[in-house]
Amino acid sequence: MRIDLLVPEDKPWAADLPKRYQLRFMNTSPMNEFVFTEGKATAHAFEIAGTIQHEANVSAIIDNEYRKIMQSRNAAYAVPKRTLMPMDEGAKGNATYVSSAPRDNATFATLAQPALSGLSTKKGGQEKRERLPREELLLMLFTAFKKYNYWTLKALIDKTQQPSGWLREVLQDITVLNKRGPYTGMYQLKPEYRDRAADLAKMNPTAAGEAVLAGASGASGPADDSIIGAPGTVAPRR
Repeated sequence: MRIDLLVPEDKPWAADLPKRYQLRFMNTSPMNEFVFTEGKATAHAFEIAGTIQHEANVSAIIDNEYRKIMQSRNAAYAVPKRTLMPMDEGAKGNATYVSSAPRDNATFATLAQPALSGLSTKKGGQEKRERLPREELLLMLFTAFKKYNYWTLKALIDKTQQPSGWLREVLQDITVLNKRGPYTGMYQLKPEYRDRAADLAKMNPTAAGEAVLAGASGASGPADDSIIGAPGTVAPRR
């Protein structure tokens, strides 16, 4: 069963949201599923609030309006957060210069401490990655799974350039991790999301999904000898 949901266009909170969604019932007769309330003092279940009658999934419909919203968001995120302003000759006269000469009682350890402390902000020699909004990351993942059915976590990190924790959190919603068989340790889309990846094939190359991928520095690149299966099935391992 499928139901279309419409977001009101005259509400301020809906200005930057897709207006059309699909609600699809995945399980119309779930068994032994309940909603519990939590006690105020603890986070433990307090009492049964109701019984779950249906399980459903809501996803935005990829149409022209959806693409325009994604393009607008991509353009906003492409604007640098910091800009360099050159100083003119007049401003240089008022500049305060900091001396690089060491203090009388300075030692190598005290002088090196600021530089060493800066290294603690890096992990594995890499700068901290900035999280993309969930909608943009989902669009990037759907595009990736359209190209290959199976991905390792490391390959997806290289592809999306996202923090591993944030990427795992989003992957839990749309993928399953194979724990046995030839694709052990690789992610694949849940059945209810595979048609979403297929929808991206109909998008114009200048649509939002391609715009997000163009800004990602971790392109998949050519396949290597560690690929398992036919082309288009398994992403190159990283």
